[in-house]
Amino acid sequence: MRRIVVSVLLACTFMACGGSDESGSSAGGGTGGIVASGGVGGTANGGSAGAAGDAGMEGGCTPASCASPGHACVGGACVEDCRAPGASACAGSTVCHVGDDNPGKCVVPGSGCVVTSQPATCAGLTCGPGTRCDGAGACYPALPCKSMKCDGQTCHGTECACTRPPPACAPAPLGKVGDVGTLNDPKFSRCGSLSSCDGGIFDLDFDQKCNAWGVTMISGTDYLRKIDPQGKVTEYAGVTNLNMGEVAAIQGKGGLFGGGLDDIALTYICCAACGCVLSGSGGNPQGVAALDFGNGTLPMKIPTAKFSSGTGPFGKPSVDTGPYGLTWGLDQVLYVGNVDANGDYHALDLTTQTSKVVATFGKRVIASAPFDAARMMVVLEGGEVQLVPVLGKSGAPKALITLATHATSLVRDAWSGRIYAELADKSIVSFAEDGSDLQTFQTAPEVGRITIAPDGYLYHLTLGWPTKAEIVRWQLPAKL
Repeated sequence: MRRIVVSVLLACTFMACGGSDESGSSAGGGTGGIVASGGVGGTANGGSAGAAGDAGMEGGCTPASCASPGHACVGGACVEDCRAPGASACAGSTVCHVGDDNPGKCVVPGSGCVVTSQPATCAGLTCGPGTRCDGAGACYPALPCKSMKCDGQTCHGTECACTRPPPACAPAPLGKVGDVGTLNDPKFSRCGSLSSCDGGIFDLDFDQKCNAWGVTMISGTDYLRKIDPQGKVTEYAGVTNLNMGEVAAIQGKGGLFGGGLDDIALTYICCAACGCVLSGSGGNPQGVAALDFGNGTLPMKIPTAKFSSGTGPFGKPSVDTGPYGLTWGLDQVLYVGNVDANGDYHALDLTTQTSKVVATFGKRVIASAPFDAARMMVVLEGGEVQLVPVLGKSGAPKALITLATHATSLVRDAWSGRIYAELADKSIVSFAEDGSDLQTFQTAPEVGRITIAPDGYLYHLTLGWPTKAEIVRWQLPAKL
């Protein structure tokens, strides 16, 4: 990613802008809170004096002399820039737009793409249009804005594209079941051939370099597999036949934050009646493991306290069990539910092999995903979706939406910010950041899981057990 250093306007990352004189990096490809398109109003006090609009009076000005809607006195000139500190409020029903097509203009909601939000007080800061308060005294960019600028104590979103940016990479071709070198290559999605054994991959995720990762649910030893964009399959054996439930590739290293893509975690979920024993973990073959790239092993890192199970989206006790909701937050912390008991939600440290409870619910955790830099989304039995502050942020969980039934998985579009969830009835729904505008996006061929790759497609995995694994995909909307 490119690094922006400026003297007056501060470019801030997803993590925070605290109003200091420190400069940060302009982040790309991550998530923030989705900015309302054609709905929520944004007025004055939104952010930076950035790109000045149409010049007004010359030779000096005062706030009083720049009273026209959306205008401000900037650098001795009256300019049209509703983002500027002290700018006059946009008139009537217009709102302050920070989209790349007309940043700083007052526009009518519904007139094409409108990127805006109401300014919010955040400790000593004002988080203006295109930004959010992280609940700990700092602003961060809100989708579709990828960065922000701050002038003094006010911030606004920048790099707010109304059209999906071109992808930086693409995964291996989709292919049809059995096609070698594709995502449906049997060596990746099944047992190694179309008929050699039962089962196949049970969860799918993509890293930021478009490598696809899958974990298996097959007879005998289970495997973590990778298929790179060129179609090469690499396989890593699990410690024994423990059944693998979920896989999570870190979302950030090599993307938002730089560095290597070297963090891949998975869960072992072998049920209490499935006949699995893992020595050295109290006999409980459930917990979180991680790929050791040095020797290619998948050692257990965080064993669960006891077997857990419950009513879940798959309707089978053998897989509705163990830890669920494994995902990396944008803070590069790994999260998962049901570690000590159903309903707990933990932040994990794989290096020290320790965990910390960040929330506790009365129902079993089914899935989770990052919502923005400050919060995680957690889906509970029955379809209730909660927003949970990440490790280090204060505040109680907040209900976002209750879906019609159990959700197998959910993910947030890193450009538009729209949220997608697959339900146990095979419907794939989407909704806005505030839980409104619930729509059916697609219907899956079989019950499975969804994920989004950096190429702008939503991928669906038909689970490799008890059905036959198959991957399909749909292109996500290209315009807000």
